[in-house]
Amino acid sequence: MRIFIFSAVLGLLLLPGHATTDRMPARGKLLVADKSLIDPNFYQSVVLLVDYNENGSMGIVINRASDISPSSLLPDIQELQSYSGQMYVGGPVAVYGVLVLLKSGNSPSGAENVFGAVHISGDSKLLRQLSASGLGEHELRLYAGYAGWTAGQLENEIERGDWHVLPATEELVFSDRPQDIWKLLVPASRVIIADLALDAASL
Repeated sequence: MRIFIFSAVLGLLLLPGHATTDRMPARGKLLVADKSLIDPNFYQSVVLLVDYNENGSMGIVINRASDISPSSLLPDIQELQSYSGQMYVGGPVAVYGVLVLLKSGNSPSGAENVFGAVHISGDSKLLRQLSASGLGEHELRLYAGYAGWTAGQLENEIERGDWHVLPATEELVFSDRPQDIWKLLVPASRVIIADLALDAASL
């Protein structure tokens, strides 16, 4: 599975004209932290961009599980007692707020599409419904907090080399081994750097 996912991402990057497009941040793209990024909030992190516009950016760290159970963080939502998944640390902003990533062919009321079959929601009513539905971590993930950037801030960090932009897939976002995602994607980010060098040499 590890080789398959990496090969799929690498194949996307090597499509003609595709690598250049995927270097640009956008909703539904992944930000892969560079090896040199030592900020403890983002060290070896992989962030799914869930919003991107001229006013700023918002993302969810998808590879950092916490030791806190969802039901202990949100004791008022009794439906979480039946949810077996972990709580993830989504980022350093609004850490007491919970966001949900859902994999579904349809976008339910109270959720917004990010890409493909992946949707995001902060709606407590929908969280209750989803928690009681019996969905597991392959379809439903909970995140405490999120990452945010003001206008131009993320672009500056990418230009500085802090982040590498890669296409997201449902398999990566809902990986059964999220702790391995960063190590899996770092080699793919090296492909982008090599490609950038070739572009610069051709100018």
